[in-house]
Amino acid sequence: MFMQFILEGVSLSQNKWDSAHWGKRYQIRNEWFEMIKLKYGTSGMTHKCDVRVVRVSKRLIDPCNVMSALKPVIDGFVEYGWLRGDRCRDIVITTDQRKCLKDEEPYLEITINKL
Repeated sequence: MFMQFILEGVSLSQNKWDSAHWGKRYQIRNEWFEMIKLKYGTSGMTHKCDVRVVRVSKRLIDPCNVMSALKPVIDGFVEYGWLRGDRCRDIVITTDQRKCLKDEEPYLEITINKL
């Protein structure tokens, strides 16, 4: 099974996420959750999955920050059943990033493959 999701906007870098007030982090988390639910609804994934995330943004960030900044996004996919969980036994995550093309808006491309 292969599923692809496109979410407008990009996750914050870990540096910005860590320095944000807890209330702001909670707000950002809820915005990702709402976007996932409104755009894709719910599912009932029961298998381990391979998750590939491509962060398309105007500026590239430290590769380590890409992974850690995805926590609220991955949690949203778990919350609405698109992923069984976010533990090592539930998912394998890989990330990549690229700069936006001219006239392209930032987004996250999430691909989920059942293992």
